[in-house]
Order: sequence, then C-alpha cells, then structure tokens
Amino acid sequence: MRFLAAILFSVLLPAGVAHAADLTGMTCVQSEAAVLRFGSNRAETDRAAQEFRIEMNRLHARDANGQEQQYPLVQVQSSRYTAGNRTIIFNPDYTAADVAYVTMTDVQVSRWRCQTQK
Repeated sequence: MRFLAAILFSVLLPAGVAHAADLTGMTCVQSEAAVLRFGSNRAETDRAAQEFRIEMNRLHARDANGQEQQYPLVQVQSSRYTAGNRTIIFNPDYTAADVAYVTMTDVQVSRWRCQTQK
C-alpha cells in the first residue's frame, strides 16, 4: 500500500504550482490600462506609465507614491504567472504580456512591453 501511495504522490506532485522560470533582468512598461471600477458600468483609461522589473523571481512594482512593493512571481502554466493580485500572461517570446490586476476597488487590464537586460 505504501508503494502505491508513493507512486500516486510522485505522479500528482508535478501537477502543483511551480516557481517561475528565471526571468531575472526583465523590465516591463505599462503605458495604459483599462479600469473598471466596482459599482460603475463603464471602463476608464488610465494612461499613467508604470514600470515593473523582475529580479530573482520577484516582481517589483512602484506605486503612485514611489514606494516599491515586491511580490513573489509564481508560474502557474507555461508563460502564465501570478504576482500578488496580478495574473500575467506573456507572449511566446516574452516581449509582451497581458495583465489583469484586481484590487479592492477595481479591475485593471493592461498590456506590458517587456525586454530582458542580460
């Protein structure tokens, strides 16, 4: 019975969440986002440019006050990651990403342009 449990465990283990591939040195820029505020039935556009960087499998994001927050970057599927409340889906060559960001007051959807500094 233990042998069967060990085989079952080894088969199911890879199906869990994997840590992000090494994206260290990547910088991404968001130039605008579509924002849907809860309680509103129309989307707004936020054109504030925002820069994100990835170092050692952590997403570094600056807020409007210039304070930097760090979030563990976790690979969920091939080229799909989560970081805090963000879901990031990279294109195949990792030069762009579509991002959904859910806060307590709104949902933001944006496109990032990315490049790697190696």
